[in-house]
Amino acid sequence: MRRCIICAWTALLLALHLVAASGCGSDRGESTQKEPVVDRAEQQRVRRFWNNYRDATRLRKQGAYDSARAAYTKALLDNKMHADALYNLGNVNLELGSWEEAEASWRRLVEVDSTSLRAYAQLGHLFLCRPDIPLFDVDKAREAFAHIHKHNPEEIGPALRLGETALIEGRFDRASEYFDMVLGTDDKNLEAVFLKAYLAWRRGSAREGFALLGDAIRFLTQDSLSQLPGEGDTRTGSAPALARSAGCPLFDPLVDSLSASSGVLSPERANVYFERLDEVLSGLRARG
Repeated sequence: MRRCIICAWTALLLALHLVAASGCGSDRGESTQKEPVVDRAEQQRVRRFWNNYRDATRLRKQGAYDSARAAYTKALLDNKMHADALYNLGNVNLELGSWEEAEASWRRLVEVDSTSLRAYAQLGHLFLCRPDIPLFDVDKAREAFAHIHKHNPEEIGPALRLGETALIEGRFDRASEYFDMVLGTDDKNLEAVFLKAYLAWRRGSAREGFALLGDAIRFLTQDSLSQLPGEGDTRTGSAPALARSAGCPLFDPLVDSLSASSGVLSPERANVYFERLDEVLSGLRARG
């Protein structure tokens, strides 16, 4: 009887061991065959972002800035750190005259990517190049362009803008240094030539100022303005014509007037340009 009981317990333990072993094997088999869970919500978010971003880009290129702004805003709801979306949202806000919103987009881009020199460039132009808007601020403009110049000294656009901020602030020696940087690379940069001539006239070297303006007018009559360097031009590039830097209409009326000039420049006519620039700078100092 006792032997039967022992045999029964032995059989029971063996059966339990086999069941347990079978269960463990089943678990291992199930774990290797289990398919990964598909995150459909994430797929939908990515797809929705790109649909909105592509729509926004198409609308921006068509000049439909209100619709583009709405599409970029929707895209950023699904990817708030997308650099191109932030940059272009700032651009369409700029086109719409929404200055504060443009600034906010580019500042957000700087937070996302502190190396984004294009964001600093847009902020600098926003603060400097539109003296008729509330955001005009020479100090902030100088800080933005100084950041670009520090990290990319080969680009002549920031050096020109730093010269202009120094000119507005009355730091004439520093302004002259920046204009020399520009002209050392591109001796046909119209704004740099004009402003350098003004500085010579202002410090009493009228003859030097007249000569610089005369050279500018001769270049203009000898060549066309078909190839104009922009803000991104570097010291390796050159232009055959006397060129103006794009993107900042601060002195446009005077530069346009100079561009339309022809013939020999008289001292009287040169004085008119310099006196008008004096008035413009006085007005900018009052605003800044």
